[in-house]
Amino acid sequence: IYHRAVELVRGLHPKGAQENLSFVADKLRSALERDKLLLLTDPVTSGGLLFTIDKERGKELQERAEDLGVNYWVIGEIREEGIEVV
Repeated sequence: IYHRAVELVRGLHPKGAQENLSFVADKLRSALERDKLLLLTDPVTSGGLLFTIDKERGKELQERAEDLGVNYWVIGEIREEGIEVV
């Protein structure tokens, strides 16, 4: 899905994504091409980012977030029989 998203937005980015990228550009250390960075700074998330990790890596995420001073929230769990919101 990600590769398809990059193809779809190549060269077509909202002004907000460009402004968001400009705002954080001096803090970034990334080898990603500009189109991928613009996809990641798209304002549709309103500053949030939703992602999933394996449950076994929860402690690792917690430690890394604390080290970086980043807030995060666990909002759900995906189970074999479906999705259960926590």
